[in-house]
Amino acid sequence: MKSLIRNTTILCLAAAVLACTQVVRAADAKPPEKEVQGKITAVDATAGTIAIKHKKDTITFTAAPDIEFGGDGNKKLTLADLKVGDHITVHYTEESGKLMAHKIDHVDTKDKAN
Repeated sequence: MKSLIRNTTILCLAAAVLACTQVVRAADAKPPEKEVQGKITAVDATAGTIAIKHKKDTITFTAAPDIEFGGDGNKKLTLADLKVGDHITVHYTEESGKLMAHKIDHVDTKDKAN
């Protein structure tokens, strides 16, 4: 009988620990990432924001601390390198009411005069 009670107690404790780890994982999970393409209408490197025109809407993003840039060869890019009129793809998440840009791709930073 004692063995049955001990095994049941161990099983209940294991189930409780497993349930707690699942709750922690859910709280640590990043929101699903989305992406949108558009033409840059404004960049504020100091404030860490970028606005793009997507279809008929203008969407403003905040640069996430982990933001990455891609699509312009091996050149290391920053928000300050982006210009109004560049066509980009923004990979973002919605966090605390803000659209957080985690990656900007297909950056067209070539001189528009050429």
